[in-house]
Amino acid sequence: MRQQIVEAREKAAKDGIRVQRARTPAPDVAAPVGEVTEATEPFQDNGTLRTISARYDLTGQRELLWIANEGKKVGDARCTQKFQFSNNTTPRERPTMLLCWRTSQDKSVMVLAVTPEGRPDARDAVAKLDTRWRAMG
Repeated sequence: MRQQIVEAREKAAKDGIRVQRARTPAPDVAAPVGEVTEATEPFQDNGTLRTISARYDLTGQRELLWIANEGKKVGDARCTQKFQFSNNTTPRERPTMLLCWRTSQDKSVMVLAVTPEGRPDARDAVAKLDTRWRAMG
């Protein structure tokens, strides 16, 4: 497996693609311990919607690290299409991706919607988020 990784990186370098490290939590953000639930389902226009939830605050963790702005308020959640996947890259808008989230000290729910074309609908994504939020009590 290690050899395959090395070969893939060498090929990427020859093709002019630089390997970049993913964003990581800040040193002062303690990684909570507990179960994280994930579910993936079809979403509009042949897209997918991944719902991620936990019974603790996921702020600064996982996909919430990708957020490159404060997002826009949609109901009780926030949504963004501006992402930064590596510390060494410039944040940019991804028109076919949408991340919506709602967090509290006791629970977190985020939904990541991706469509092959067009913009994912924030209201539909937040409706799925709200359903999971209510189900968690």
